[in-house]
Amino acid sequence: MQRVYIFLLMVAVLFFGLFFGYKFASNFSFSIVGESGANKLSEAYKVIKNNYVDDLEQDKLTVEAIQGMLNSLDPHSTYLSAEQVRLANEEFQGNFEGIGIEFDIVDDTLIVVAPISGGPSEALGILAGDRIVQIDDSSAIGITNMEVIKKLRGKKGTSVNVKISRPEEFELLSFDIIRDKIPTFSIDLAMMLDQKTGYIKLSKYVESSHQEFTDAVKKLKSEGLEQLILDLRGNPGGLLNQAILIADEFIRGGLKIVYTKSRISNMQQTEFAQPNGQFESGGVIVLVDKGSASASEIVSGALQDHDRALVVGERTFGKGLVQRQYSLSDGSALRVTVSRYYSPLGRRIQRDYETGSEGRFEYYAKAYHRNKSTENAQSDSTSNDISSVTNVADKPVFTTTSGRKIIGGGGIIPDYEVKSDTLTPYTRLLRKNRLFSEFAMKQLATKGKHLRKTFKDNYLKFMKDYNIKSEDLTRFLTMANQNGIAFDERDYKKDKEVIKVIIKSKIARQLWGFKGEIAVLTKVDNVLNQAVDLFPKAIQLAGNKP
Repeated sequence: MQRVYIFLLMVAVLFFGLFFGYKFASNFSFSIVGESGANKLSEAYKVIKNNYVDDLEQDKLTVEAIQGMLNSLDPHSTYLSAEQVRLANEEFQGNFEGIGIEFDIVDDTLIVVAPISGGPSEALGILAGDRIVQIDDSSAIGITNMEVIKKLRGKKGTSVNVKISRPEEFELLSFDIIRDKIPTFSIDLAMMLDQKTGYIKLSKYVESSHQEFTDAVKKLKSEGLEQLILDLRGNPGGLLNQAILIADEFIRGGLKIVYTKSRISNMQQTEFAQPNGQFESGGVIVLVDKGSASASEIVSGALQDHDRALVVGERTFGKGLVQRQYSLSDGSALRVTVSRYYSPLGRRIQRDYETGSEGRFEYYAKAYHRNKSTENAQSDSTSNDISSVTNVADKPVFTTTSGRKIIGGGGIIPDYEVKSDTLTPYTRLLRKNRLFSEFAMKQLATKGKHLRKTFKDNYLKFMKDYNIKSEDLTRFLTMANQNGIAFDERDYKKDKEVIKVIIKSKIARQLWGFKGEIAVLTKVDNVLNQAVDLFPKAIQLAGNKP
């Protein structure tokens, strides 16, 4: 499982965090003609192709040669196939073409988590909680995530038929859906936690991110926003210009946001804030963890350097290498590191790495297995005394305008380390076997019509008024036992309230999508709730600006 987690982390950071320079990529081409070593490489290729004992796939051999060269560089220089380039372009452009649903697969069943607002599925009346059992002439039972994407995405104007099982309907529902351009959103949730505290969860940086962010701030201000929590946990990065624009909303005009260094002069750049940002005053707290990388480190680093925010959580990933994408003739591409970026005070964000394939794996493994107790916390004292930081004797120290000491040397080290609560083995086993989602499906099968009528589109009312009852818990535990998970009374008593919230969040997810799930989970989010208590210090810090 650990190797799987590391692989997923690698995919996320490579997929989202390597796109700096994306908007300029089409202006460049890649060629090795005339470069030293090109003839030698060509000769080696011909010898292998003409003389190797077995037949070879020439394209595969070429790709392996390219990957071999890239492995001798840094962990973020990479090769993308033509299909990977296409998918990446869709993600970063903030749209794709398809039927417009968020989906999940629970117990071999394809579930509509939520129809995407403004998409063709929503227009036809497809609902959260619907089960897609057939796509065109093929059964959807047991379908994989990639198969769903291949079958449901497609060119605008093309049609796909889906058969849907809806709990309150006796017969299957048939929908002919005309695919269309679907906007993808980077803000998972924007809501008020109390009368003055706003919360924005930003999951990635795509072309729409800054507009989404400013719209969210305007909405929250209309609801009384005075202080803001920006949640960048698990945000692996994305478009550099969007990170700069979002950081600019917090920082006074004329102050540096980020700069890069390179051996190539035209690859170097420095970005400064413009005046009149939407949230240049008021307390700000930024939440980060080991999954916060690249563009997320630019934003959190800039706000921390300028005393504009307290950073809370865990040390970030430490990805400070800038890639530029170069297209190859067959539609594939190389993403090559061209520079390194630094925070306004000069902190190096990229952490150390070794080259080679083993070095790449270790690079990601260290991010996952990082010793949090000795690397993450700067201090939890009001003075932020550098002497309280553990195991940073070899790390450079920087001083902010207000005199705070912050640590460099790779990643963004938070001002206050707060670890996520650890679930008991029993609860983790329930989650691993997806029993929370399965139980939520059963609840919706019997109560879905009533819940939709009672709460309509108001997930905030659902958060406040809907509770998991004791008989619900009894049915849930019975279902778990029937699935071979023996009841653990000690673990259950410890996690009982959390278990209730997780069940509630999965019901909310099937009613309102990810935003409903995240909103409910804020009630048991240890990092978020401790961060709220730090606002007096964040407000004091905001008042220290010159």
